[in-house]
Amino acid sequence: MKERYSRQSLIPGWNQESLEKSYVAIVGGNNTPALTSFVSGGLAALGVGKLLLTGERIGDAGIFGFGGSIPKYISLLNSDILVYPNEVRLSNQDITEYILSETTEIPLNAIIDISNSQDSQYCCLSYGRAKKIPVFLGTSSLSGLAFFRSTEKREQRENIESIVESILKFEAQKEGKINSLTLASIIIDETKKTLMPFKGDVESTDLLYKNSDYLKYINKNILMVGAGAIGTFAGISLAVNGVKNLYIADFDRIEIGNLGSQILYYGFDTFTDQNKASVLTTRLKEIARRYCFQQSNFNSLTSKVDADFVEFLEKNNIEAILGCVDNMYTRAVLNMLSSHKQIPYIDGGSGKFGCDVFTVIPGRTACLNCQTAEGLKEAVVQEQQEKRKREERDCIYEPSLIVPNQIAGAMIVNRLRRIEATPNTTKFLSGDGIRHKQTISKCKENCNPYLTIAEVQKFLKDGK
Repeated sequence: MKERYSRQSLIPGWNQESLEKSYVAIVGGNNTPALTSFVSGGLAALGVGKLLLTGERIGDAGIFGFGGSIPKYISLLNSDILVYPNEVRLSNQDITEYILSETTEIPLNAIIDISNSQDSQYCCLSYGRAKKIPVFLGTSSLSGLAFFRSTEKREQRENIESIVESILKFEAQKEGKINSLTLASIIIDETKKTLMPFKGDVESTDLLYKNSDYLKYINKNILMVGAGAIGTFAGISLAVNGVKNLYIADFDRIEIGNLGSQILYYGFDTFTDQNKASVLTTRLKEIARRYCFQQSNFNSLTSKVDADFVEFLEKNNIEAILGCVDNMYTRAVLNMLSSHKQIPYIDGGSGKFGCDVFTVIPGRTACLNCQTAEGLKEAVVQEQQEKRKREERDCIYEPSLIVPNQIAGAMIVNRLRRIEATPNTTKFLSGDGIRHKQTISKCKENCNPYLTIAEVQKFLKDGK
């Protein structure tokens, strides 16, 4: 097992070799460069061995803060991947046949058309139907996103045309980049199910998701804790959107095992003992320079965020906290800081196949301790028990996959951009799509975030 895939390979039933032997065509277009980039980068990080990049435009590596081409970016992201670039618009069946079957002798396992071109989509669906190759269609706009798949039930020409017609509702609009990040996750998830099916997989149905993605500059001082799997994607979303001041706190170093889900870090970052927050800050500055219409400032913090972080919040006038962490103790700390300073706290958490994003606004919602079903102390106890079980198996890491982390990062920024709107909780589960529910409005009786953090600290010290 290659170390770069170590986190996802911990998922029971995972077959990395199946992904490495797969070949996927990604058809891009002039109107969807970010979507094309997020899909190709995500599949490369996942370890899909061969990628054909074709269509009018095969992506924009600038969305990753990279100055070269998408093929060059992928080579730095994951040198194991073979990329076949061919910028040709698939405008008729003959061209499509030639590009998808005759430019290489390797049979395709899946076709992803995110060109937002009616001709290309129709040709790819027809080609896939004839060759029995799964085809996925997607497009993002400033008002939402759409995802469709070819299925055996759709055998008639009029059904192909109806799919294309549904996609075209988004054609006249520009691409929504945060919507593209979300949609790319769904496409990657569905492609993975085709290339490496799990027992019990649930295929996503056609999806039309309305979500306003017009740029809305965040004129606030924000603290983001965590520069890992969720923080990487939240950072990209903030950089393209624009933020007054973003402080990124993470004391961890970049490891090879991070590279399967954190697509702003490269192999050479692991050789120079680089700090995550510092590297992420550098790359977000470059993304913002290219895409943001207003000045954005990014600052790295390599210290551990603890209960004494109140002074930092006061000194820098922090107006919101974003939690992109993978442990419950830090969540208890952030919950206490949010309550103490009466500032919003948006928390993202992910599992193997899903994620949750909670919104905490003191005075308007319950705190995170009261929003989670078991409470933070009980969650810390469960987390420590799971950690001991993994250590007994000589495995210190939890299974992790790029898809839920990518969606969580995008949804955290979506919530931040709408912090004045009605608070809600967002949930994603593979095959079940994205769902929202109203946030719990009041804390439980006798709730005390200060007591909660004290109890958590005592448990971690004494084990009880």
